[in-house]
Amino acid sequence: MRGKPLDSGVLLSGDIVRFSDLLNLRLGRGGHATLAVCSAAEDQAINGVDGWSFATVLFHAKCSAIIAPLSGLDQHYAARFFPELHKTIAGGTDTARALVVTMRAMGAKPDDPFKGQGVLGSDSPCFWAPLVHFGW
Repeated sequence: MRGKPLDSGVLLSGDIVRFSDLLNLRLGRGGHATLAVCSAAEDQAINGVDGWSFATVLFHAKCSAIIAPLSGLDQHYAARFFPELHKTIAGGTDTARALVVTMRAMGAKPDDPFKGQGVLGSDSPCFWAPLVHFGW
């Protein structure tokens, strides 16, 4: 509905999760989110209201840290990257450090199909530019 951003939502496993549903969550201290969809962190006009994104809604739900792409990330690479990131976080590394550690580790793997492709290869900082960390 135009002008009502909280009525917006996303389709997850066949169900619509509305932003208003997410606002009712209380993730508490240490709660974090990883958004592995294109432009998840980018502020967009949602139902005619600028400045709302998944990241915005999750911060209102007391999420302390969010890792998300500002623009498209290759889906095949994301499918390899995010499980490794989650393992690093589950091992006790804080989210900001886990992002850096996982980026470096993935870019150093000898079997990485994106490695060695110049400025757009996974061993280049430019490859990782779309991924950002918000919060603490």
